[in-house]
Amino acid sequence: MSHSTRAAVVALLAAAPAAADVVVLSQPSVPQYAEAVAGFREVRPADVVDAGNEAAVGAALERRPAVVVAIGSKALEVARTRAAGSAVVAAAVLSLGAGEAGVGMEARAQETVRALRSLAPGVKRVVALHAPGGGEAVADARAAARAAGLEVTFQEVGDLTDFQATFKRAAEDRDAVWILPDPRLARPDVVKFMVTTCLERRVPLLGFLDGMTRTGALLSVAADFRAIGREAARLASEVESRPQGARDVAPRFAPGKLTVNERVREMLGLSGRAPAGAELVR
Repeated sequence: MSHSTRAAVVALLAAAPAAADVVVLSQPSVPQYAEAVAGFREVRPADVVDAGNEAAVGAALERRPAVVVAIGSKALEVARTRAAGSAVVAAAVLSLGAGEAGVGMEARAQETVRALRSLAPGVKRVVALHAPGGGEAVADARAAARAAGLEVTFQEVGDLTDFQATFKRAAEDRDAVWILPDPRLARPDVVKFMVTTCLERRVPLLGFLDGMTRTGALLSVAADFRAIGREAARLASEVESRPQGARDVAPRFAPGKLTVNERVREMLGLSGRAPAGAELVR
């Protein structure tokens, strides 16, 4: 190689942006996202940048890292608009765009069904309440119920004005009430009403936040943000190892955090036991 050719190659390499492997965008002030970052770092190291810090984001993305991991919806919005040339892996978000890689925030419905089967093997008829539309949450719950042989009726919850009457009608002649993720139904007054009604009727309530279990639901499977972070790290490593034109991967889900109210299980006279790994509360 001539001196002039060698000099041209060196200049070209110097001008090309260097990949900094993986950069994580997050919001450190949000405790759940901080948990996800901690989980990520259990699997692999990475630079973590505050998605709200314009200067820091600009400096980190200017290097064109191979992969940008966006933890939370704000971080994902930043990555979508500013991480040109990098593969984006989302984590702890409710919905992904077409073709986006990521780890969803909600646990899979099969985890709730598996726990119900273990704790209350005699349950057959379940009503599942969900937000308008339902989307992927309903599709996931339908598939889990079908695989387990449960008879599940899905009921959309619209306006909450007459929620108490709606809930009581939905729970009639049912062996259990399943609440699919819906922030409106996580309000303390709403949870207290659902718990009281179910205990009066001696049917288990299945929730999606551990606070619901502590209030009196039989069980809840909540998002485990540390587990989400670990899965996001594994996914980022997989995406990073692939050729740039072949980085499309299916969305992933991390195992959820299962809590079981032992006092409620005893009150309902259920014969089953909590699955291994469940957190027991009273």
